[in-house]
Amino acid sequence: MPEDCLRLLKQTAVLLLSSLLSGTAASAGLYDYGSFDLRGLPEIGTAGETALSVGKEIRLGKFFSRQARRMLPVTDDPVIDEYLASVGQKLIAASDGVRFPFHFFLVTDPELNAAAFLGGSVKVNSGLFHYAENESELAGVLAHEVSHITRRHLAQFIEASSRSNKLTFAGIAGAIALSMLNPALGAAALTTAIGAGIQAQITYTREHEMDADSVGIRTLYKAGFDPEGMVSFFAKLSGLTGGISIPQGLLTHPVPEYRVAAARSMAAGMPKRPSYFNSPDFYFAKARIAVRYERADPELLLAAYQKKLDRSPSDPEALYGRVMALMELGRFHAADEALDILVRKTGRKDNLFVIDAETDISIGLGNSKAMLPRLEHLAASRPDSLTVVLNLANLCISAGQAKKAVSVLDAYERKHDDSPLVYDMLARAWTAAGNPGKSKIAKGRYYALNDNFGESNALLNSALTYTKSRLDRAYIEGLIIRNHELEREDQELSESVR
Repeated sequence: MPEDCLRLLKQTAVLLLSSLLSGTAASAGLYDYGSFDLRGLPEIGTAGETALSVGKEIRLGKFFSRQARRMLPVTDDPVIDEYLASVGQKLIAASDGVRFPFHFFLVTDPELNAAAFLGGSVKVNSGLFHYAENESELAGVLAHEVSHITRRHLAQFIEASSRSNKLTFAGIAGAIALSMLNPALGAAALTTAIGAGIQAQITYTREHEMDADSVGIRTLYKAGFDPEGMVSFFAKLSGLTGGISIPQGLLTHPVPEYRVAAARSMAAGMPKRPSYFNSPDFYFAKARIAVRYERADPELLLAAYQKKLDRSPSDPEALYGRVMALMELGRFHAADEALDILVRKTGRKDNLFVIDAETDISIGLGNSKAMLPRLEHLAASRPDSLTVVLNLANLCISAGQAKKAVSVLDAYERKHDDSPLVYDMLARAWTAAGNPGKSKIAKGRYYALNDNFGESNALLNSALTYTKSRLDRAYIEGLIIRNHELEREDQELSESVR
C-alpha cells in the first residue's frame, strides 16, 4: 500500500475511533498485535441494516474489551481502576443519553490517547496522566470521549456505512476496533470496509469532534470540574501553549486551533464557580503511575520528589511519589514514615491510595496481623471496594490466614464476577490453604476473563481430577461449557474483516 494512502487511512481511523487525541493506540511494533482475533466479533446484524441496538453495542463493546486485554498492556491496578471509575461516574451522572454502564481502563502507553468504543469501553493511556496537570484536564479528555458514545457518533458512522456499503455492523466495527488496537492493520481493514468513500467520512467525523467538544465541555462543567481544563489541555495539544512540552512522537494528532478557540469561547461563557473538583487522588495517581508503570529509576524519582518537596512541602504528588519510590526500593521503614507525613499533611487516612500503600508497607515490615483489624473495619463499611477487598485478602494470606482470605474473596465474587484480579488473588489464597483443585478453578476463571480460553480450559480440566464431588464437578463442567460458548461466539465473525 502506498505510504500516502496508508497515512490517509490512519488519519481516518483516528477520526472514526472517536479519539480526542490519537487513533494510534500504541507505537507500531511495541506490542504483539498478531493475536487480534478477526473472527472474534459476534455476527450481529445483516448487510445494510439501519439500527445498531443497545444490545448489539454492548456485545461489540465486550468484544473490544476482551481483545484489548489480549493485545495491549492493560494495567490491572485496583486503585487506579477505582479512581478512573470515580471520575468517569461523575461525568456519566452529568451526561444525557447514557444507555449502558461505562468501563474505564488504563493501558501502559506513553502516547497521549484516550479512546471510547461501543458499549461504553473507554481506554485511557498512562501518557495522559503524565501530561495532564490537574484533574479537570484529565476529566476534560474523558468528557470528550464519553460524549462521543452518548451522542452515538461511532454507532451512527457504523449504521451509515452499513447502509452505503452493504456491510454488516460486525465487519465495520471489527475494522474500527482493529484500528484502535493496531493502526497499521486497521488501516488495511478500513480500506476493505469503506474503500472509496473515505474522504467524505473525514468531514463527517470532524463534525462529530466539534459536537463532542461542545457536549463534553458542558458535561465537564455540570459534573463540577473546571471547563478551563479542557481548554488548557487542547492548547497543549495544539502547540499554542508555552508551558509543558510534549514530544512530537507522542503528539500524533494535534488539536486544530479552531477547536481550541471554540472551547475557550464556550468556557468563557459559563458562570464562574467558587471552586471545582481537584482531588488529591489525581496527583496520587500521577505519582503511582510514574513509579510503578513508567519504568523510571526509583532512585532518580525519589530524588526528584524530594526536590519538589523542598520547594513545596505539601505537594500531594511528591508526597505520595516519595512513598511509592521508597517502597520500590524496599525501604519500608522510610516509606512508613513518609506515609505518616502524607496523612498528616493531607488528612486522607482512609483514602484508597493510602490504604493500598499502608498494606504493602505492613506486609513488607512483617506487620500483617497488626494491620488486619483496620482493613476488616474498612471492608465492613466498603464491601464493594475492590482495593479494600484485595488488600484485606492479601494481608490474610501474609498473616497465615488463607481460609479467611478465601471467605473475603468469595463474598466479593458473588456480587462482582468480572475482575481478573479477584480470581488471581483467590488462586493464591486456595494454594496457601492447601487446595490445588480450587486454586486451578480460580486461575481458570482468571484466564477466561483475559480471553485465554485454552489455558482456562486446561486448568479447569485439571481441576476435575482433584474432586469427586458431583456439585463441584458440575460447576467446573459448567465453566468449561461457558468457555466453549464464548469461543463459539468469538468465531461468529464477519468475514468482511480480514
